[in-house]
Amino acid sequence: MSSSAPAALRRAVQLMYVGAGLSAASAVVSLTLYDNVRAGIEQHNSARPSGRMTPVEIDQAAHTTVTVLAMTAAVSVVVWIIMAVLNRRGRWWARIAATVLTLFCLLQTWSFLTRGHPTVLAGLLSIALAIVAVTATALLWRPENAAHFGQSVPEKLEQSA
Repeated sequence: MSSSAPAALRRAVQLMYVGAGLSAASAVVSLTLYDNVRAGIEQHNSARPSGRMTPVEIDQAAHTTVTVLAMTAAVSVVVWIIMAVLNRRGRWWARIAATVLTLFCLLQTWSFLTRGHPTVLAGLLSIALAIVAVTATALLWRPENAAHFGQSVPEKLEQSA
């Protein structure tokens, strides 16, 4: 990134790379959550008055859940990197996309912490990711970045403004 880019933007992009690293760590940690996920499924299953799952179905659901968690975290690594590159390049829509993705990150963190059975490490990683996402997004919207993102706005949008 050029040194002419605003400091807030440089910090936001650095935080996005930190987010990619945290997501990679989260993917690895997700693979260790089988026992916690299975316990949560068993607890939910025992509270059901009818139509309970068999032990085999509980195992399958736990394996599927862990796989989805790990794959989601792995995809998040790629998304963090893409957002860092596109925001660094000043793509006006990338700042909006990063903001929407931050909202999804916050919802996922809330769901994970309130409905799952995370380990302490998984919970801390989830919270750290949310903090990094919110901070990076706030930095992207700093007034000093307006010119950087304004350079990539298509002419049609500039004329209509």
